[in-house]
Amino acid sequence: CHNEYMLADSAFQEECFCVPTYQNPTGGVLSGTKEGFNKILGRIRVVSEHGFGNLKGRFPILSCIPILLTHDPSSMWEILSVIDTCVILHNFILIHNENHDEPFFYTQRIQQRIRDPIGPLPEDDELNQEIPDQSPRGLRREQLRAYFSENNLI
Repeated sequence: CHNEYMLADSAFQEECFCVPTYQNPTGGVLSGTKEGFNKILGRIRVVSEHGFGNLKGRFPILSCIPILLTHDPSSMWEILSVIDTCVILHNFILIHNENHDEPFFYTQRIQQRIRDPIGPLPEDDELNQEIPDQSPRGLRREQLRAYFSENNLI
């Protein structure tokens, strides 16, 4: 979907589906809205990593899946099946609160931290529009930075 993208660190290259953080200039530091943009993306990525940590805490098999990845595509499907199964079971436990192991549960507090404080974007907002193929690299990141700045988030 053109208005969905992956948030990544600065090691990744910007693509139509990938929005990386800004790289610090050699021997320098970022300032202003670029630094604020990186902090917002960093907070989102921390929440995501905590989610993966909770999943691995509940299902240690995910830290070292005992299936050898080979050239046979079925080996990848087996690995993906293990991951899918763990995610489905994890979500079932969260929804039904079956074993009351509170440290692993999704709480309302976390949900409010990652909710968009501004609300949904209008259909005609530039962030909901597809980026043309000839657009300069980094356009979506600049649009997001402008959005955060205009809404006093950075």
